Amino acid sequence: MAIHHDKLAYGKLASLNEGVSEDRLNNMLDLLNAESGEICDIHVHTCFSSDSKEDPEKYILKAIELNQNYLGFSDHYDYDYVLWNIPAKMPALDLREHTLSQLKKKYADQITILNGLEVGYSKEAEPHYKKLIKNGNFDYIINSVHGLKDRGDCYFAEFFKGKSKEQAYSDYLNAVYSSVIADFDYNVIGHIGYVARNAPYKPQELFYSEFAEIIDKILKAIIERDVCLEINGAVGNNSAKFTPDTDILERYIKLGGKNFTYGSDSHRVDSYFRKGEEVKNFLKSHQIYGTYVFEKGKKIFVEF
Repeated sequence: MAIHHDKLAYGKLASLNEGVSEDRLNNMLDLLNAESGEICDIHVHTCFSSDSKEDPEKYILKAIELNQNYLGFSDHYDYDYVLWNIPAKMPALDLREHTLSQLKKKYADQITILNGLEVGYSKEAEPHYKKLIKNGNFDYIINSVHGLKDRGDCYFAEFFKGKSKEQAYSDYLNAVYSSVIADFDYNVIGHIGYVARNAPYKPQELFYSEFAEIIDKILKAIIERDVCLEINGAVGNNSAKFTPDTDILERYIKLGGKNFTYGSDSHRVDSYFRKGEEVKNFLKSHQIYGTYVFEKGKKIFVEF
């Protein structure tokens, strides 16, 4: 198991501290205290999500094949859609927890299985999520914006009807900012840029330069709250490298952010670990040598 940050770990680096920046020292501490292993995918969907039919065990077998130490399941829990009267199948959480618990025991000597959840953010859903998370047994929560009230999911055409790219993306980004400062405990802000996956505009991509003010506001709030920024391997129909794309990721790093998770956002096992190696190489090129996973809400740094 990892040795987490403490005075002893800091002391081991004390003699090296002279002339070393604070950011570099923190990176060295992360590496000293890290679990070793491959980059870990903690954003996958199974038959417990409304938009997936995949057997969770298939993901586990694939992760073991890839020599990964952790695998995180994060099925959709879209209570925002319930409140908006949008048809959405809610997961049977008790059955899901039982299923994951059995799989965790079955594969305990090969991989650590994590019980996450991806909640669909809206202001109206905050009280429900606060209660759900407090009473639940989750390792981590991904907080994602998928749509807006009276506009629906921003993957579909209705969201964009009568809106310019600037209007539609600004509406989405303001909702993302609200999700970052939400009044419930979560661990990860998911797939910033989801709005661009199937948008009708040319170009589709969410560029930092076009929305710098609100994106900076979001990234600074993520850093202040000390939660993780997800690098998501699904980009939909546009040509972005990741979600969010590299210009936003580099801005986050420049602002002092270094807490990342990785997720393929797979809904079928054949897209598991999508762009995982590319994410790892991108982070290493920016002197970041691992991503985070969570056990019972506790951050664990996993070194590449």
